[in-house]
Amino acid sequence: MSKTFYVGAKGLIVRDDHVLILEDRGFHDLPGGRIDDQENAIEALARELEEELPGIDDVDIGPLVGWHRPIDYEDGGHGLFLVVFHVKARVPDPIVLSHEHDRAAWVPQAEARRILSRMALDWSAIGD
Repeated sequence: MSKTFYVGAKGLIVRDDHVLILEDRGFHDLPGGRIDDQENAIEALARELEEELPGIDDVDIGPLVGWHRPIDYEDGGHGLFLVVFHVKARVPDPIVLSHEHDRAAWVPQAEARRILSRMALDWSAIGD
């Protein structure tokens, strides 16, 4: 059985000791998505941030701060590996979302660590 394997890039945006967490049907996530065609991870993340957070500005994609290997998709034919970058950006207030997410919130970093505990993140590399 062949398996399709995707690679994606996510952005960890921190402001005032709070992390931007997106939610879709009860699933908490970071903004970002799959790398398409000939994109590299930085290009894909920049595109995804613009798609998922309309109006985001002054985006500075910083160092790689973690990774995540979610469980396989339900159909069993796909896999996914995510790389996570520290991102500095100006996010509109109120936050504007695309159709891909139900809500967004600035979550205190201590709570974000719990929510994102499934991801291997180097929190010591993350500042405001």
